[in-house]
Amino acid sequence: MKGARVLVAGAGGDLAPAFLEALVRRGAEPILVGRNAEALTERAERFGARSYVADLADPLSTEALAEAVGPVDGVINLAGAFAAAPVRSTDPALYRRMIDANLSSLFFLARAFLPALAKRRGFLLGVAAAAGWHRGGRNLGAYAAAKAGVLALLGAIRVEEPRVRVLALVPMAAIDTPGNRRAMPDADPAGWIRPEALAAAALDAIGLEGGRVFELPVYPPGA
Repeated sequence: MKGARVLVAGAGGDLAPAFLEALVRRGAEPILVGRNAEALTERAERFGARSYVADLADPLSTEALAEAVGPVDGVINLAGAFAAAPVRSTDPALYRRMIDANLSSLFFLARAFLPALAKRRGFLLGVAAAAGWHRGGRNLGAYAAAKAGVLALLGAIRVEEPRVRVLALVPMAAIDTPGNRRAMPDADPAGWIRPEALAAAALDAIGLEGGRVFELPVYPPGA
């Protein structure tokens, strides 16, 4: 990982700091991408990194991003969104937001950067979810469909791009982020997954010698 140029999409989100810290500790150069310019600027200064504002669900935006960034050794897509609603009452706009934020972002990001990743024998990491792993969940139709799509998309890329290490990271419980603590104030975070644990597990799996990990489910302590 030392000296690797790694693009981190969704770098303004709650999960990103743990990954950025882990990358820097391992000697990588993170490149920050997201939609929140203010958050990106703060984190770029904190980690001594460059940042780019882009709409990852827009193929023209991701193509322009790839041209501006140049060759990279890895892409980590942390972009995503969550919402819960029964299928029969899910607003079409909410459905499209779940698909765009969780699946389209990964698709167009991969499409733009795969040529460089293949040339440099790099890696691509996407984040799925327990709802996608189990193919569903009450009130999670749109979200589960998007996350199951993440697993299917990464599986297709793994077959098509043998020179690229592909990893599907699957948190099997809620992640202990500030946003989740605000959204679920009565829940016990002792049963949640620490972002630092996710980042360490993911980077260890990517750097595995003598084999490859594709789907990596990560459980909370005691599970």
